[in-house]
Amino acid sequence: MTVPKCDKREDIAVATYISQISSKLFVIGFFVFANLCVAETYTHEITGLKFEDKVDDLTKTIVTNYENNKAGLGVSVDYRGEGKKLTIYVYNLRIKNLSTDLNDPFVVENFKNAIQEIYSLHTQVKMKDPVPIPYQGKNSRSDWLMAVFETNDRGRIQNSYLMSTTYKNFFVKLRYTYDLDFKQTAEPTGGRAFEYIADQFKP
Repeated sequence: MTVPKCDKREDIAVATYISQISSKLFVIGFFVFANLCVAETYTHEITGLKFEDKVDDLTKTIVTNYENNKAGLGVSVDYRGEGKKLTIYVYNLRIKNLSTDLNDPFVVENFKNAIQEIYSLHTQVKMKDPVPIPYQGKNSRSDWLMAVFETNDRGRIQNSYLMSTTYKNFFVKLRYTYDLDFKQTAEPTGGRAFEYIADQFKP
């Protein structure tokens, strides 16, 4: 029996092809895995706050862990819907004991910094005076600081709510923004999203 001679060029071509296929399969597998992770309920380990795949008509898109870059920055959870978006931040700035008093200087300073971030992100900003908001749910009670903004970037007008409180020695901050064209449906969505988070606060 005659054994055919191997062509090294063919061997290299086959090896290259297999390598390319393997790389593509890895990339596909990675994105499938990432999407599955996002679709699962994310639970913040210390506070116990849960972030399900959907909140009203908002869909969770990504969970970002800032602790990997700098301790104390916590995590953010992003939700998106048609013409609206919600981002929830949970962080402690490496402070072990955070006051639940909204008049505490450090709590107030944190809220002011959040307001300044909004001004730095938009070219035109109008803000109503911040107000304290008490929330009473069926099994929970919490007090929040809230500021309402109207932003105008290149003719795109949006309403935005900033809400902040402390819970189990963590800041919990919500930023909810929507295009004015979607105000009729976006306002109720924002209210229900806020209740979804606030109702999880345990005494």
